[in-house]
Amino acid sequence: MTIPSLLFLIYIIPQFYQIATFYILFCFLISAYGSDSVRKHVQEVINIASKERNMTKGKALAIVLIAALVLTLLIGLRFLLDKTDCSSLAGRTAFLLRLGWEIDPESEEHQSVILPEEPGAVLERYNNMQKAQGYDLFRHLGERCEIYTYRLTNYPDCGQTVLVTLYVQGRRIIGGDVHSTALDGFMHGLKTR
Repeated sequence: MTIPSLLFLIYIIPQFYQIATFYILFCFLISAYGSDSVRKHVQEVINIASKERNMTKGKALAIVLIAALVLTLLIGLRFLLDKTDCSSLAGRTAFLLRLGWEIDPESEEHQSVILPEEPGAVLERYNNMQKAQGYDLFRHLGERCEIYTYRLTNYPDCGQTVLVTLYVQGRRIIGGDVHSTALDGFMHGLKTR
């Protein structure tokens, strides 16, 4: 969907206003991290909004900045309110339940490891999967973390043993995966079925 068509929908169907607002905020936040194409999209939205609503570019930019600040505060508040302590079995179980996974707590295996300071090709490929689900093990290279592995009891349509692995540092999950134990098995992120 192009930005002009999105703005058209805002004026025709009021429910799209919220979706468009979040799209604009998302683009603005990403533009702060250096994506030139996203910056162009944000600038295009500001230009169109200023033309359509008889608004100056300064006012349009101020609205986008205020909305981005509010969104950032809401995201921060979400993390402050999330009291799940994943250093405990109860916390890890609750975390996995939120993702739809049920585990056998008796199957817990635990290792304390130090992530390598220099990643190899295997860790680089594994970290690409972690990045796709919002984690980044490379931010923790050379640091100690705890690895917990459990047998999943509710993996759908699979005749193999399926395990979930969590990388925990302090109270937080820093990575993880779901995988089968078969030689020709599979592996995917925690949030993907």
